[in-house]
Amino acid sequence: MNLLRRKSITDLQAEAQTDHSLKRALGALNLTMLGIGAIIGTGIFVLTGTVAAENSGPAVVLSFVIAGVASVFAALCYAEFASLVPMAGSAYTYGYATLGEFFAWVIGWDLILEYALGATTVAIGWSGYVVSFLHDIGWDVPAVLSAARGTQLIQTPAHGWEVVSASLTQGLAASGVDVTTLPHATAIFNLPVERIVHNLRLVSIRKSYPGQARKVMNAIWSLGQAMFTKVIVVVDEDVNVQDLGAVALKALNHIDPERDIQFTLGPVDSLDHASRLPNFGSKMGVDATRKWPAEGFTRPWPDEIRMDEKTRAAVDKKWKDYGID
Repeated sequence: MNLLRRKSITDLQAEAQTDHSLKRALGALNLTMLGIGAIIGTGIFVLTGTVAAENSGPAVVLSFVIAGVASVFAALCYAEFASLVPMAGSAYTYGYATLGEFFAWVIGWDLILEYALGATTVAIGWSGYVVSFLHDIGWDVPAVLSAARGTQLIQTPAHGWEVVSASLTQGLAASGVDVTTLPHATAIFNLPVERIVHNLRLVSIRKSYPGQARKVMNAIWSLGQAMFTKVIVVVDEDVNVQDLGAVALKALNHIDPERDIQFTLGPVDSLDHASRLPNFGSKMGVDATRKWPAEGFTRPWPDEIRMDEKTRAAVDKKWKDYGID
């Protein structure tokens, strides 16, 4: 097997004409609008504004100049691709024709990663616009649902829910607002990196009625891309969903598998190779919350054993004294 084998332009064109496995759906206008959306949607109005405000300041102008120069060279490179290899395929096809199969394989995966991250950034930017617009017309999306996982939030009198930062707390204190009296919250959704795309979702709730965990599961499965979540684990509000160990402890100790695991059938990801049928399969929900008598649990539920802060501080100090971080 030759990893550096190359294909001639004639072979590539012949292969493209005979391969009809994927139907071209995007035209020149679609691709142009896609590029503009990625650049303007988050590049100018979101990312650069945040960087300018929090990091670089006026120096962001120089960043625009440097980025412009780099874009010119990138445009020249793609112009060369199009003239030397006059067919679709971008850098992948050019690499296959000039450098070899291995380099084309690396370039192809680089492009997939680039587009995946670009789509993620655009989604974050536009979702921020939507949440802000809805707030302006008087409809607030719950901050614990709209913010990124683990984000610490505080509800300010002027602007509603905002991300906690040193500048924000200092500004509130300077205006005479006691930060400790304002409502605080932490984003409750956690999609662990280990979940691979959207196979696992961890949710904490403030349980207020029987069966609420199951309602939350079904609600998530009814939401857009969230409907593809294969496993949902619901825990009580005192469980930190950012701590996978704590979630695993609760999920394994708080459930009776037959009673607390729910299976349902529905749409699954097209890339899910394990489902019984393409785009259709089963999903699982785990109710790891404390069970109530109204849910048929009549045995006493043990209280949480917690170390008081004074003892915790003394133990933490001992670790340092012993040279253990």
